Amino acid sequence: MRTIGAVMPADRSRISHDRPLRCVLYHESRFPLDEAKLGQWLAEMEQNYELLGRESVTLPRMRHDERTLVAVEVIDSYKFVPRDPSHDARPSTTLTDRQVDSTAH
Repeated sequence: MRTIGAVMPADRSRISHDRPLRCVLYHESRFPLDEAKLGQWLAEMEQNYELLGRESVTLPRMRHDERTLVAVEVIDSYKFVPRDPSHDARPSTTLTDRQVDSTAH
């Protein structure tokens, strides 16, 4: 029996081009994001996985009066597939970010 809310580790043997690994990062404007650690994590991930895409959703958090912005919440989603073993022989591809702003709807 597992505990409600328990996080199970990813079964890396199931990650493929048809079943990509998605990693989600939540952060908000009141607390600085450690860009160096994020960059280090991405570099470590890219040793074994190819980053296919990144999406970012921004959400304003308002006070109860709905007039005062308290913070901006950000949810980043990274999509990875296993890296081809011959990846060192070919040039790396560039990643284009897609920004999704929930306030634009």
